[in-house]
Amino acid sequence: MAEASDKSPVGEVEVSLDRTDWRDVSPPVQSIEIEDHDQLTDKATIVLDDHTGALAGAGFEGLFVRLTLGWQAQPAAIFEGEITSARVLAQPEGQKIELTALDFTYRMSRQPYVPTEWAVGERLSEVLKRIATRADYHIAVKRPEDIQPTDDAPLTAQNARRPADGLNEWQFILREADRQGCRTFVEYDGKVSAFYFVPVDRLATAEPEGNLRYCRGIGELIEFDYERISSGATPTLATSTTDPATGASVELPATPPAPPPPLPPPDTDRNVTPRQRSAIEALTELSAAATARLKPPEGKVTGEAADAAGVAVRVRPDPLRRLGQRGRGVAVGNVQLRAKSRVLITGVAPWAEGEWYLAKVNHVYTRERVNNRFRPSYFTKFTATR
Repeated sequence: MAEASDKSPVGEVEVSLDRTDWRDVSPPVQSIEIEDHDQLTDKATIVLDDHTGALAGAGFEGLFVRLTLGWQAQPAAIFEGEITSARVLAQPEGQKIELTALDFTYRMSRQPYVPTEWAVGERLSEVLKRIATRADYHIAVKRPEDIQPTDDAPLTAQNARRPADGLNEWQFILREADRQGCRTFVEYDGKVSAFYFVPVDRLATAEPEGNLRYCRGIGELIEFDYERISSGATPTLATSTTDPATGASVELPATPPAPPPPLPPPDTDRNVTPRQRSAIEALTELSAAATARLKPPEGKVTGEAADAAGVAVRVRPDPLRRLGQRGRGVAVGNVQLRAKSRVLITGVAPWAEGEWYLAKVNHVYTRERVNNRFRPSYFTKFTATR
C-alpha cells in the first residue's frame, strides 16, 4: 500500500444499520462520487472491489452511509444518506459492486403530502420545520434563519390552501421554494443533516467559499470551459394578471436588467506583429459594441393572480444567472466547494473573472491499483453560472 502523506487523497466509507453503530468499510473501495446539486436530491455512487465474489449476494438497501473525502491533512465528512440500490458489475478486470445512496430528502419523497398538514393560522416556516424534522427523516434545523420564506404570512382560510396535486412531501417543499424564489436542500456538515429553505438572493450575495485560480500547471483550477450566451440569461418577465377579487386587469412591467460591466482594454503589449495587434483591437472594439446592444430574452406571465407577492417573485430576474454565463470546470479536490455556494475564479478571460454560483458539484475519488500499489486521486468537477 502506498505510504500516506498530508497530500494523499482520502476516501472513507462508513455504514450503519441504525445510525449508531458505524462500521468502516473503506478497504475495498475503488471509487466514490458525490453529486451535490442545488435543486435535486444529492446522490453518492460507491464502487467496491469484489474479486472474491463474497459481496455479490449481500443486500445493501436500507443501510445508512457516511462518506469522508479530502486530503490526509484535513479530511471532511460531506455526505450522509441511505443506500437505495446496489448492482453487480462483472467486468474483465474483476467483479465490482456499485452502491447508490441518496440524501435524506429521499425519505421525504416516500411520504404523500396531505393539504391539511398546513393548518389555518399557521405559517409556512412552521409547516416546513415540522415536516423536515420528522423523527424518521433524520434531519435537523440548526437555526431559525435557515427556514426563511419570502412570504411567511399565516394561512388565512381552508380554501386558501394550494392543492396537493399528488405531491409527496419533498415535492411540496420544492414547489413552495420555486413559488417563493427560494432554494431548499439538505446539507450534511459532518455532524447533522441540516435543512435549509432560503431566498435565492441570500445565496447570490453569500461570501465566496474560496478562490480557484487558473494557471497552467500550478493553479487550483485544472480545466474551465466557459461561455457567454445572452439568450441563456434569465428572461425579463412582465405580467398580465386578473385580480380574482375585483376582476380588474393588473399589469406589471418587466424589471430592466442591469447593464453588463464594460470590457477591459485589450492587452497588446505581448509579442505580436502590428497586423495582429490591429486585428485584436478591432475585434475587441466591435465585441464591446455588440455586447452593449445585446438584450436578454423577454417573456410574459399571464393568468389569475391569487396574491401579489407570488407574482412579484415570478417576474424578478434570477440573480444566479443574470449575465447568461455558464461554465464547467475541474479543480484539485476541495471539500469546501459545495453546490449552493459561490466561488471566486481568476486567471481566465477578464469578462469571466469574478464570483460564480455553483449549481452542481461532483466530488470524485478513485483508487487504482498500479504495480501492486494503490494510487488514489481526488478531483472536484463543477457546473457554475452567473
